[in-house]
Amino acid sequence: SERVVGQSEAVDLIVDLLATVKARLTRPRKPIASLLFIGPTGVGKTEMAKALAEYLFGSRSRLTRFDMSEYSDPLAVQRLIGGSFSKEGLLTARVREQPFSVLLLDEFEKAHPQLFDLLLQVLGEGRLTDSCGRLADFCNSVVIMTSNLGAASYQQGGFGFAGRDASATKEPEEMARRRREQAREHFVREVQAYVRPEFFNRIDRVVPFAPLEEAVILKIANLQLDQIRQRDGIRYRGVALDTTAEVSAWLARAGYDLRYGARPLKRAMERELLAPLAEQMNGYTAETPLKVSVKVRDGRLSLHVRARTDEQGRQTGTHGQALELAARVAACVALRRDVQRLARCPSVIELFNEIFRLERIAERLQQKRRVWEDTRNLNRLPYFRQLRDGILELQTQSFELEDHTLAAFHDQKPVDAEALTAAVNKGETRLIELLQELYLLRYENAGTVVMCVYSERMDWLLALTQAYWELARAQGKAEVWQFLPGKKGPGSPIERRLVLDPENLFAGKQFFRVLPWDCVTLQSADEEVRADIRDTFVGLGLAIDMPAALPTFGPEAGLHV
Repeated sequence: SERVVGQSEAVDLIVDLLATVKARLTRPRKPIASLLFIGPTGVGKTEMAKALAEYLFGSRSRLTRFDMSEYSDPLAVQRLIGGSFSKEGLLTARVREQPFSVLLLDEFEKAHPQLFDLLLQVLGEGRLTDSCGRLADFCNSVVIMTSNLGAASYQQGGFGFAGRDASATKEPEEMARRRREQAREHFVREVQAYVRPEFFNRIDRVVPFAPLEEAVILKIANLQLDQIRQRDGIRYRGVALDTTAEVSAWLARAGYDLRYGARPLKRAMERELLAPLAEQMNGYTAETPLKVSVKVRDGRLSLHVRARTDEQGRQTGTHGQALELAARVAACVALRRDVQRLARCPSVIELFNEIFRLERIAERLQQKRRVWEDTRNLNRLPYFRQLRDGILELQTQSFELEDHTLAAFHDQKPVDAEALTAAVNKGETRLIELLQELYLLRYENAGTVVMCVYSERMDWLLALTQAYWELARAQGKAEVWQFLPGKKGPGSPIERRLVLDPENLFAGKQFFRVLPWDCVTLQSADEEVRADIRDTFVGLGLAIDMPAALPTFGPEAGLHV
């Protein structure tokens, strides 16, 4: 009754149905319920179906809607179960994909009569076979048909279907019961006159909806204003929207039409309220907190939008907790998008393809079959699988985190801010780790590298080597060696020989003795000692062992000016 206003009789019938479903007293091997919502346009028939889907199955997305005006010829009806031009039937495929759902056949009287033959099997046996012989089970679905049959001939002031507000009319219970029975009889007669008896007998409930009175439109106007306050453009920007009772009454009068229900009200709110509001809000930056006052002046709505300020006239901050949570929600969404981009990038696709190829090779080797493909990466298959599982696990975690946070935000439920921030940070850290691992797949022995540094300017050589050494020691291990002039030929007493590049004009092609270099001692030595040391060597070498050493220091090769 909070979602569908002014339809107490229809709500009572749906409540009775839900009680039957909850008690598990529904008929076996049939749909959970087959309902016919009948009444004028814009009175809440579709909204009732959405509310029923959300209550029974937890989400409005479980509602599948078919506009029957699109199936007014036999060929179009055939598309529901598939035919010559389509392998999958629209209706049968949807039910096989999501059997726990609400099926809404909107304005079913506009469909071709051949549709009723299909619905006979759905409503009677709870199943339907498509053109390929595949069975769709409707036993876990609620089938709802809507119609405007009888709405034109039904007069609100005649035998009086209870569309009136309870506060305006206090009639005896017996009279109210009689009015409900008369209304039901009217709509039942209209349906019976239109459909065949065997089809009518398969409908569980005919649920009549009353035309909306002006008092009901006023309630709907208040509900719509509350929903506007919950829109993203209001909540995310911290906009304070103030309205008066006169505003609701003015909108109700502007949007009231007995023939069209609540739809004129929505159009009036879009035209008279939302469009001018959006135009004025766009004059401010998205970070500016706003205060919006809506009043009725000279028979029209008057909107005044200004920046929110405190008593001293200074601009105030936006709503603290709500927008902090919105920022955390945005962080969750950004994390999910980054992870999704990672999962779809060419490197990951190449990794998955390589895993598939290596697994096929491993199977053939296990079967002792000849293998012609390259098997060099076969020993890395466990690592590839571990990396793949890490990507899939992070993707699942990011989806679940985003869904949980968005649901809590829109339902206005409390969220542990510290735990949410920690989860996002953990996901971002793991994402960076996976990116590094993917990048390192391009290299062999990416964790080790040897760098040789030469220069005619010894102070520059020492400074550059010192920087490399400190960077390597911060993330791993590094040994520094000094290159001392030695004798030519293999007989020289050296621990290691190094043949330098012939193009190096400073060193030529000489062999050099390579001795350990103590960077720590050099740091603490005085300038005289440092000068003596500089005169004894011609270059320095670094043996680095750290994560991603090769891609980190590889680009340093070449001449530094």
